[in-house]
Amino acid sequence: MIDNLGKTEHAKTLDEAVVDLVVQIACLALLAYWTVILLQPLLGVMLWSVILAVLLYPAFDLTGWSANFACLVCWPRWSSPS
Repeated sequence: MIDNLGKTEHAKTLDEAVVDLVVQIACLALLAYWTVILLQPLLGVMLWSVILAVLLYPAFDLTGWSANFACLVCWPRWSSPS
């Protein structure tokens, strides 16, 4: 069927699908932007925790004593004066 603008039902459905896709992509981009804005203060901490985890894993893996190694890593923080 052709409406008064000369578009068939298929073309109208295709236009609606494109609009829906554009709206979904825009909402996803906005959500990603807000996520980055919210996590921005934590990115430095997360980066350093990944670096420390990668660097300290071989020592943790070789020793086999996980609880003692965890205490050893945390010891300077406990012993520092407030």
